[in-house]
Amino acid sequence: MDEQSVAVDDGSATTNAGSGLVIKATFDSSITQNADAAAIESAIHHAIAIDEALFGDQITVSILFRYSSTRPDGSPIGNAVGLSNSAYYIIDWRSYISALIADARTNNDKSARASLPSAPLSTNVRPSPAAGRAIGLNTPPAVFANGSVGARGPYDGVITINSSVSVKFTRPVAAGSYDGQMVIEHEIDEILGLGSFLGSSNNDLRPQDLFSWSGPNSRNLSLNGDRYFSIDRGNNKIVSFNQQPNLDTGDWLSESCPQTDVRVQNARSCPGQAADISAASPEAVNLDVVGYDLGVGAQSTVQFTAKNYSVSEGAANALVTISRRGSLKTAASVHFATVDGTAHAGFDYRARSGVLKFAPNEARKTIKVSIINDQKRERGEFFKVKLTATKTASVGNRATATVTITHNDGGNPPAGEQSAPAKPEWSADEVPQL
Repeated sequence: MDEQSVAVDDGSATTNAGSGLVIKATFDSSITQNADAAAIESAIHHAIAIDEALFGDQITVSILFRYSSTRPDGSPIGNAVGLSNSAYYIIDWRSYISALIADARTNNDKSARASLPSAPLSTNVRPSPAAGRAIGLNTPPAVFANGSVGARGPYDGVITINSSVSVKFTRPVAAGSYDGQMVIEHEIDEILGLGSFLGSSNNDLRPQDLFSWSGPNSRNLSLNGDRYFSIDRGNNKIVSFNQQPNLDTGDWLSESCPQTDVRVQNARSCPGQAADISAASPEAVNLDVVGYDLGVGAQSTVQFTAKNYSVSEGAANALVTISRRGSLKTAASVHFATVDGTAHAGFDYRARSGVLKFAPNEARKTIKVSIINDQKRERGEFFKVKLTATKTASVGNRATATVTITHNDGGNPPAGEQSAPAKPEWSADEVPQL
């Protein structure tokens, strides 16, 4: 017997507003009607939970997710493993820099603010819609489902995972497949605002370009020589930017596969290797200094990463994942308890209750519920797991998760019940002008 944790969800999901960054995911039919919908949606929820746990900005970012071999406009993707379509706003230099300085809240921001140029480096700065809102600018979503850009577009961006490439949406990732969760994290970071003007048809900087250096007190805004990310006037290199024009110039310089330094924003991703964004990673620091508030929040908010989970009766345990966002600097806890549905404690599963404790800077926990294999022929049954707030943490919208037990005794599962894994690679982000 093994342990299972397969999330099943509907067409969209929104986390609790008001406590920090909220990423609203919408799944189009290429995902919801796919046999591996549960695994794909679970990987997306996990990727979103990481960013939500890290950043305290009280904004909602709307993203449409697709699983297809074509771009949103119907043209072929090619060999890219993933693709993000976003937009940018043209903000005059003075207005953008003033908003960025006013938004400084973290220690990274204070260092980065001191390294900003005293004179304009371009006429304008072009943030993504989400990155503009992160520093208080009026830059609403502007992307339509087909990838086109215009007023009243409902999305901040569209992410397409290439269905013609071998991608695994559960971990550990197989040797010959790309890690789906890392691909998703990569593309989300670009919609949030990572990316360079280099290779584009205009000379206006993107926010990331403000922190591009070749040495102490020496900026580099070209594809020549070493160009690296630094927040202290180039004195300390955090990571080198990619300088190959055929790859994304806002990504990190990366070695050939297999890589010894695997990062989410590497310009190349490798089969069989995986990484996540973390508070200390270059991705998080870069997002922090372009306007997102790393580790800043009034209080921790805790919730399930999905509303629905499924587990085989033959599995030893059901694994239900809980994410934490907002302030991560201190310890936090929530109460949890299982509740009978059509499945009954003592017959179909073993009841659990207690306190789930998060250590400082810990953003994710798993509750393990033992499953009882009763050998009876019966249709799928479910129980619930509920979270209750404490003085140290509030509970988000997904305060209750439903766990469906799919039986392995020959009975038919309930209509619409789904199970298990899947497959897509990385990024050729497109940024049309707004």
